[in-house]
Amino acid sequence: MQSALVRRGYTKSCGCFRVSWARGRQTRHGQHRSPTYLSWQGMIERCRNPNVPAYDDYGGRGIRVCDRWSGSFETFLADMGERPAGTTLDRRDVNGHYEPSNCRWATPHVQATNRRNTIRVELDGELMLFGDACALVGVPYATAYSRIRRGKTPLQALGLPVAPDGQNT
Repeated sequence: MQSALVRRGYTKSCGCFRVSWARGRQTRHGQHRSPTYLSWQGMIERCRNPNVPAYDDYGGRGIRVCDRWSGSFETFLADMGERPAGTTLDRRDVNGHYEPSNCRWATPHVQATNRRNTIRVELDGELMLFGDACALVGVPYATAYSRIRRGKTPLQALGLPVAPDGQNT
């Protein structure tokens, strides 16, 4: 029916123009499908919507979106910039909130090392990833990790002497 009205000149659109026009009026920034917008939308959903599968790991454990970003994609975009290809939104402190001082665009490798279950050790005053420490002292990661699973501390698993206060010597 609608196509006949278009062919006869009674209307200029089959209805898709109305959808496009409405979307443009509702979206001030014009980025409703951009990677940056989808990252912002995902952040909001993870923290607010209990029906989202990841909610328990975010909103369910108290992770919040700062007021500045909460209701404004434009503000998020101004603070974070466009999402670079090959990155996603990451929180530097995995227990911290989504806020400008705690967020960055990160590669999958950086995100894989920034998890709640990532083991970190302090060697010679420098905090480092357990895997990097294994490589530094020459202990295979699998060997050291199996020692941790059997009850050793990370430093003991690396074969390093441990002082009574638990710090490396």
